[in-house]
Amino acid sequence: MVITSPDKISQFISLEELRFTLHSEGCKMCSLGFQEGLSGCCVARGNPASKRMIIGEAPGKHEDSQSIPFVGPAGRFLDKIFSSVGFNINTDFYLTNIILCRPIAEKGSGKENYTPRKEQRNRCKPYLDAQINFINPRIIITIGKPATETILGTTSIRMGDYRGKLLTNIPGTHGALVFPMLHPAAILHAQSQPNIYQLYREQTWQDIQILHAIIDKENI
Repeated sequence: MVITSPDKISQFISLEELRFTLHSEGCKMCSLGFQEGLSGCCVARGNPASKRMIIGEAPGKHEDSQSIPFVGPAGRFLDKIFSSVGFNINTDFYLTNIILCRPIAEKGSGKENYTPRKEQRNRCKPYLDAQINFINPRIIITIGKPATETILGTTSIRMGDYRGKLLTNIPGTHGALVFPMLHPAAILHAQSQPNIYQLYREQTWQDIQILHAIIDKENI
C-alpha cells in the first residue's frame, strides 16, 4: 500500500505498522516521493518507549541509503553531543524528522539536499502527528529551525529566540515539553567561520546541559 493520501495514515494501528509500510511501500503524498535516485522513506531509529523524541529536518544521502535518520556526519555529531552528558541516543530517545524522504538538490546547484518546502512539510506532517500520537512523548527536542517551526506551527522564527528554552502547552504535542536546539549541521557548516563555529559549539554545550538537567529534574 503506497500511501497517497492522509486518510491512509489514520488507518495504522501501531507505530510498527506505520514504519514497516513506509519502509516497504513508500509514500507518494508529495513530490519528494517521485524523485529519481530516492531509496525510500527514512522513518526513525531509537527507542519509542523512552517517551523522549528528537525531531530533525530531513534525511540526507547517508540516511536515505540506510533508511535510518541521523547516521551521516551531522547525526554522528548529534550522538556525540548527547553522549557528552551521559545519554545513549539509541536507547534514551526516539529519532525522526519532519520530512521522511530526502530532498535531493538539483544537479549543478552545488548542494546535495535542499531545505524542505512548506507544502512538503505540510504533506508530511500527518506522519509526524501519527508518531507523536503513538509515542505520547513527555519531551520533544526539536533540532534546527524547520523542525522547531513545524512543532510550533509557524514558519518564521529565529532559532536564537528559542534554542535552549523550555516550551510548554504547544498544540499537537499531547502536553509534551518542547526543547529546541541548534542543528549539528549548522555547527559543521560554520567551521570556515571560526567565531560563529565557536559560538554555536558553546551554545550547544550550554543547551545539552540544560536539557540533561530538565530531564533529571522532571524525572522524564
